[in-house]
Formats: sequence, C-alpha cells, structure tokens
Amino acid sequence: MNAIGIMWIWSWIWIWSFVIRAEIRAEARAPNDLNSNAKAKKRPNIILFLTDDQDVTAGSIAPSIMPHLHEQFRNGGMEFHRYYVSTGLCCPSRATILRGQYCHNTQVYDNGDLNNETYQSGGWSKFLNLETETIATMLQSVGYETVLIGKYLNGYDLSEKSDAKVHKPLGWDHWMGLLTCFKFYGPIFTNGTDLIRTSNTVYQTDYMIDWVVDFLTQKRNTNNDKPFFLVVAPFAPHSPATPAKRHEHLFPNAAVPSNDNDAIDPPDNLQRGYPVWIKDMPKLTLSQIDHMNLFYKNRLRSLQAVDEGLDKLVQTLDDLGLTESTYFFYTSGE
Repeated sequence: MNAIGIMWIWSWIWIWSFVIRAEIRAEARAPNDLNSNAKAKKRPNIILFLTDDQDVTAGSIAPSIMPHLHEQFRNGGMEFHRYYVSTGLCCPSRATILRGQYCHNTQVYDNGDLNNETYQSGGWSKFLNLETETIATMLQSVGYETVLIGKYLNGYDLSEKSDAKVHKPLGWDHWMGLLTCFKFYGPIFTNGTDLIRTSNTVYQTDYMIDWVVDFLTQKRNTNNDKPFFLVVAPFAPHSPATPAKRHEHLFPNAAVPSNDNDAIDPPDNLQRGYPVWIKDMPKLTLSQIDHMNLFYKNRLRSLQAVDEGLDKLVQTLDDLGLTESTYFFYTSGE
C-alpha cells in the first residue's frame, strides 16, 4: 500500500463501518434465522499501520529501503497508486481519519499553531468535542474490540497545559497514547489513567510492535470470534527521525533525491528565471546540503524498525491463523 493514501481508504472504511452496523441490526431483527446472510458473514479484523510524514517520491518505500513492506504488502497485497489527501497537514489529516470528514466539517484547520484566546485553529483541544463519534466509537458499537497505540493528535502530549496524560478518548477499549512523539528513545505513553514510562534504552517503534504482539497473542478478546480494530501509529520517519542504534550505520551513501544538480545548486541564469520569492533566496551551502543528506539518511534508517515490525506482525497473524480474516492497511499521516 502506498504511503499517504489516507482520504480514499478511510472514506471506504467509514462506509464499510456503516454497512457492518446495518448488517448487525438485520441480524438482531432475525435472531433465530441461522441461515441468514447476516449471521453467515464473519466480520474481518482491521489493522491500520500509520507512519508519520513518510513520502513516496523520496524513495522511502523502495524495495531496497523497506523490503518487508515491498514483499508482504506491495507484491503480496494491493497498492493504490492514485490517492487524494484533502488537507496535507498533520492534525487536520488525522481528524479526517477519525471522523471521515473534510476539515471544513471538523473545523480542525491546522495543528493548533494559531490558537489564541479568541480562536482555536486546530489541535487535539479543538477535536475534543468530536470524540463522541469517531471510527472507534462506531466500530465499538457494533462489537469490535478497538485498540490504538502511538501518536494520536497534535497537542495530545505531556506538556503542563495538556490533560492528555489522564485522557482516554471515547470508543477505545485499549489505549496507549504516545505523549512524547519526538523522543524516539525512552518514550512515554498513557493508558488514560497512568503514565507508562520506558527506560532510555527502549526504542519507540520496537516498544509499540512488542506491545501489539502482546495484545494479539495475550490480551485480545477471543470470545465468539470478536473482531478487532487496531491502529498502530509510530512517529517515524518524522523529524528528528532518530534511528534505532542497530540501524545507525545503514545507507551511508544515500542523498536527497534530485533530478539533477541544478535543483541543489542552480546556475545563476536558471536562478534568475525563478519566481521572486525563490530567486532572491541564497543558494544552499555545503553545510546545509550535508545536513539535508544526513537527515534524509536518518529518515530511511528510522523506517528500518518499522519494516522489521511489519514483518513481525505479519508473522504473528500467520501464527495465530488470522491472516485470511484480517485487512492490514499501511499508509502515512502528514
């Protein structure tokens, strides 16, 4: 599945949730009809694996970068090459995932950067009143076991002004909200009641994958084949894109993709042809280019734990006999 295929896919899952709810209502109306189509259908499990700020054009899903993603999802599944993102920004995009609405309906227009005493522009605090009806509450209402671990919304953090550490949104049976997104080592989570602090040797993505494996093998409700809806949302490869120590040496020769050298160091005659706001900008220095390339390397390196995690989750589903009954989506937020 291509990264950033959010709007189309999630609109489809929202429609699907309405269909599931309608089928369960039909089942309730005919409880003794064992041959009814509603009873015959086993509802599938749903996993949404949502990275942060991953792109396609910079080559981050290439087979040489994420071989497990390529083998298990792109070759072994379905890949969407055409997709539409209504608002390419973190919080509005994630609000759309949760609600299935455009930002002019959610009124979450940005990450909360413009918040002031008279106007709330976005962020988790703007979304609070919308938590009463989300994809989680809807699927939970029709019998799904709902789970989220990782990044929720911008502003859901450990700052003094945030109540996130004691807040569990409606609709989630199992909750592990990430409160320190930028801290790749020693992340801090909340289950809505208690803070879960990890040591500085614990890598964020690895912890999430291990937690999910524990949920799948030990904690999920297996009574009556109860289906689950699971969101796994690591912060990688978002800045600072700190890689796991075991991956720090990888991709030593990687550099920011460019069609030609003119994109990095344009000649004067080409520079003069750009719009004013571009042509008056100074050229990148060698130090800036080196910094860009290092950051690009670390983005690719931080995705290695994600790729390993995907393989581990696929293997866990196989071991539990859940592969054929689980829809596993891989995409990225902004």
